[in-house]
Amino acid sequence: MKYRLKCPLCGLENGDAKPWSRCVRCGSTLLYDMEDVYEFKVEQDIHSIWRYASCIPTIYARIITLSEGFTPTIKAESLGRLLGVGNLYIKDEGRNPTGSFRDRCASILTTDALRYGFKHVAAASNGNMGASLAAYARRASLHAHIVIPRYVDEGKLAQMIAYGADIIEYGVYVDEAIEYISKITYGSGWYQATPELNALTFEALKTIAFEIWEEMGVPDIVVVPVGGGSLLVSLWKGFKELEAAGLIDDIPRLVCVQTESLHPIVDKFRGGEDRWERRPLSKALALLVSKPVLIDIAVKALRDSGGWALTVSDSEIMKSMILLARCEGIFAEFSSASSIAAVRRLIEDNIVDKGDVIVCIATSSGLKTASLIEVPGRRRKATILYGGKPMKTRILELLSSKPRYGYEVWKSLGGIVSLQAVYQHLERLEFEGLITSYVSDGRRYYRISEKGRKLLEALKIHDQGLNV
Repeated sequence: MKYRLKCPLCGLENGDAKPWSRCVRCGSTLLYDMEDVYEFKVEQDIHSIWRYASCIPTIYARIITLSEGFTPTIKAESLGRLLGVGNLYIKDEGRNPTGSFRDRCASILTTDALRYGFKHVAAASNGNMGASLAAYARRASLHAHIVIPRYVDEGKLAQMIAYGADIIEYGVYVDEAIEYISKITYGSGWYQATPELNALTFEALKTIAFEIWEEMGVPDIVVVPVGGGSLLVSLWKGFKELEAAGLIDDIPRLVCVQTESLHPIVDKFRGGEDRWERRPLSKALALLVSKPVLIDIAVKALRDSGGWALTVSDSEIMKSMILLARCEGIFAEFSSASSIAAVRRLIEDNIVDKGDVIVCIATSSGLKTASLIEVPGRRRKATILYGGKPMKTRILELLSSKPRYGYEVWKSLGGIVSLQAVYQHLERLEFEGLITSYVSDGRRYYRISEKGRKLLEALKIHDQGLNV
C-alpha cells in the first residue's frame, strides 16, 4: 500500500509533500489518498487507534500513545424514548485520556514529529487540541506551543497549563490563531500540529468511523458538532475508505451542527456565504470558528453523503447536555451536546425518520466545561475569597501591579470565575476607560489607566473611612 497527498477539491496530486503542505494549485488542505485500495486490517489485540496501523500513512519507530481511541458507542435507550427515536447511539469520545477526540490526533502527530526529528510541536486551538497536544508532547519529551484565541474553556486551559505548554494568546476566534501559527511555524523548527493544517489529523479521526463500523455496522445518520470541520471531513473520509475497501455498500448521511451564534458551514451548505450576523457570544466555544479553513471540503462531504446542516441555540444545547447526563449517565462537553440538540430538530423537521439508526458524536467530557453548570455555594465562595470585593475591583488591583494578559488574570484569580467572565469584565473595564490594552508577541495585555488608579485610590479611602 502506498499513500499519496491529493487535493480533495481540484484533484491535483502533490507528490511527496509534507502532511502540513497545501495544494500548490488551489491552496486547499490536502488529504491522503491511496494508489490502490488497501487491505483493511484490524489488530484485534490492540485497544487503541493503533489497531488500524495498517491504514495510517506514517512511518514510526516509536508510537506515542496513552491508549486513545477504542471508545464505546452506547445505545441511549432512555433518551431515545424521550426524543421519540428507537435507535439512538452516543459515540462517547470523553473516554479518551485527556477527555476528548483530539487525543487521537495528538497521538499520531507527535509520533510523526518524532519520525522527522522535531523537538517542538505547535498548534492553534480553541481548547481540546491544545490540551491533547500538551499531554502527548510531554509524553514524547517534546516542547508544545499552543496559540489560543481570546475565548477558551477554562477546563481545557487548565490542562494546557498543567502539562506545561507554552501558551500564546492571539485573536478572538480560532481561525485567527490558525492564520498566525501558519506563519510562525515555517522556518521556526516547529512541527505543525494544527488539526486543520495537517493531513494526518484526518487519518487519526477517521478511526472513529472505523470503530463505529466495527461496533454496529453502518448507521443511517451520524450527527457531528462542527467548528472548523475536521471531524466531519474525517468521518466522511473514514466511511469512504471502508466503502472503497468493499466492506460497506454505502456511507451514512452526515449531519453538521453549528451554533446559532456562528454558522459559516451551514450557510455555505445552504447556498449562501458570510450571511451570519454577530450575536451574543455562545457558550459553545469549541464551535466558534468564523472562517473555517476546511469549509469547502466540509460542504463537499455533506453533499456527497446526502447529509444536512443545521444550527441550534445555547438553550437547546444546555437542555440536551442535562438530558444526556440524567438519562444516560454521560456527561458531555457543552459543545458536544449540540449533536443531541440537533436530533430533536431533525425529527421535527422530517429530515430523518424515527426508525433511523442515529449516532451522535459526543466529542469530549463535560468536566472541561463544568463551570457552565451552576454549583451551589460557588458565588458565596468567591465572595469569601475576595473579601466581598467586586470582581472588577479585584481585576483593577491585579493590573495595578503590572500589565497582564487575559488568562494570566484568570489564573491569578484562582479560576473561581470562568475565563469568559474575566474577558467580559476586561472588555467592560476598557470600555469605561479604567484599563487600556496593547498587543505584544501575539498576546493582548491589559494595564490600568490613570482613571483606573484614581478609582482604586478613591475606593481605598472609602474603605478606610468605613473601618474607622
